[in-house]
Amino acid sequence: MVLALHDPARALSIGTRIIGIRAGRIVLDRPTQGLTLPELYALYEG
Repeated sequence: MVLALHDPARALSIGTRIIGIRAGRIVLDRPTQGLTLPELYALYEG
């Protein structure tokens, strides 16, 4: 299942993998295990 969430805490709590896209390019593709909220919030900067 693919979900488009803009709530990093919720994404970490229910997801098993996070794929972050910026300007049409994948900038993050990692399992949620070991991924931190600051790393996810960084996707929204820039």
